[in-house]
Amino acid sequence: MSRTNGIDQETLQGLNENKAESLKLVFEHFYKRLVFYSVKKYTGNRDVSMDIVSTAFAKLFEMPSKEFTHIAELESLLYTIVSNLSIDYRRKIKRSWKQIPYDESSAQIEDQSDETIEFGEEVMHLVMEAIEQLPAQRKLVIQHKLLGHTSRQIAQLLQLTISTIDNHKRLAVLSIRQYLRMHGKYPLLSDY
Repeated sequence: MSRTNGIDQETLQGLNENKAESLKLVFEHFYKRLVFYSVKKYTGNRDVSMDIVSTAFAKLFEMPSKEFTHIAELESLLYTIVSNLSIDYRRKIKRSWKQIPYDESSAQIEDQSDETIEFGEEVMHLVMEAIEQLPAQRKLVIQHKLLGHTSRQIAQLLQLTISTIDNHKRLAVLSIRQYLRMHGKYPLLSDY
């Protein structure tokens, strides 16, 4: 397989099928540069940008159907999502500035480091912990989904209806989000 910018066609196909290994490769490939982009162009704050990029990946991973054939499509979508979330963040901050008196000491920009991948790994670890705590059937549905099975395939394997499978997936995502919130790692920006 020919690799383009670290992502090959097999990885794109795996992403389209929601395969866990492909999701992880895409995350690892784009995370740092998207955080850097958000910090430099929009927020000036690494922590905020890390939340924005995490939210962008959550949106990507939750997309019901993905049909990426070229790395440029994926890259363009990720940068667009990050840009939109960053702009939303700036608008929210701008509104709050009107309500809070300006204090020069709070206007300092944080020192930015390149150690953002640790945050991503911690979030991935927490997601796996959250999955382990799901009820048995919901956990099984998510595990099959991470293996790349479609809702129809999972329904056939578990002898359930497709709507039941989709409901389990929806509830699992909500549980995972709640678990991340409890550990202070879920970006609140997705509530925009």
